[in-house]
Amino acid sequence: MKVTPAVDEQMVVELAQVMLQRAASVRPAQVAAERRVFDLLRDAYIADPKRALAGGDPGSGQLKLGLPDVEYLLTPVLLDASAQVLSYVVSLGVVTAAVSSTRGSAGCWA
Repeated sequence: MKVTPAVDEQMVVELAQVMLQRAASVRPAQVAAERRVFDLLRDAYIADPKRALAGGDPGSGQLKLGLPDVEYLLTPVLLDASAQVLSYVVSLGVVTAAVSSTRGSAGCWA
């Protein structure tokens, strides 16, 4: 994953966790399944974002984790969205207190 000095992996992960938590209201079973494998999905995305976001064709290298009834994994998409949002905010020169304040919390799973 490409990060800038002002946008580190931890900030991206924390924002993605918040976004995943919000998705629980519309896809509770999927979010519950992805929470169980969040660390694995996070590590795969950080190692190779393109592969983690690959489509469903047989040669794409898409991550296949055997989650029942899940067509699309939210976590890699949310991690990518978080990275792009934070990069954009940093490019504007905006320091976000919201992202900084999440570092002081126990995390969104608590």
